[in-house]
Amino acid sequence: MRRKIYHKIGNAFDAWWFLYEHPKFQRMIRNKITPKRADKMEAAGFIVSRDRGGKCYWYMRHMVVPAITENLSIHYAKTDGKMVTNFPEKNVNVECWLEFGSVEYGYMAGEINADWDVETGELNHHDWKLDCGGSNFDEALIKLARLVRKHYGDYQPKEGRSGKCGPKPCPDCGRTKETMKRLGLDKKKKKK
Repeated sequence: MRRKIYHKIGNAFDAWWFLYEHPKFQRMIRNKITPKRADKMEAAGFIVSRDRGGKCYWYMRHMVVPAITENLSIHYAKTDGKMVTNFPEKNVNVECWLEFGSVEYGYMAGEINADWDVETGELNHHDWKLDCGGSNFDEALIKLARLVRKHYGDYQPKEGRSGKCGPKPCPDCGRTKETMKRLGLDKKKKKK
């Protein structure tokens, strides 16, 4: 079965925004909270995690950080047209090489149950399947976006940066509405 294509990647602009909004390459922003507050928020339907060491975090469904802004490695190299050789006089072609991957929260030791590894942090992953290059940055970025689409698929535009909303009513959306109302910024307020 052929996958549906929602995004054309014909230039660097298309490539950048495709990568920026790809759900696979986003992480939710999280805030540290107390265990007592974590219990209350979890009961109210918020996304909460607890580290082995006891630290608790509230994940905000609709506030995400794209990996392209924090985990894109850019390297310029001179090659002979195919690779870097041991003969500098043959390395005359300038290329832009890119490495990319997701950013997720996790333990430094991974799945190993290490006694010293009790707090999660941001982990920058390198996905070797996405390594690519081009004669300039724009060309390399287009190749990267096409590799992401090939290996991780396309996504419907509405699935992008908004994050997954739910359960209905979404506690994160409810909290935002309450804050807007408290600040007098809610749209439903009648104008006189």
